[in-house]
Amino acid sequence: SATGTLLGSVSVPSTGGWETFQNVTTTLTGSATGPLFLVFTGGSGYLFDIDTLTITR
Repeated sequence: SATGTLLGSVSVPSTGGWETFQNVTTTLTGSATGPLFLVFTGGSGYLFDIDTLTITR
């Protein structure tokens, strides 16, 4: 669930605009099965514009 075990976190810096992208990475720890939920926190208003999410093993 969205309130389940935290497997990783990453800070996403402001890029200054919706068409200015930046790659960020983090390592997931532990193990889990089932759906993966992304939870966004911080700030107010529009936080992120995610173009692509890649998970590798």
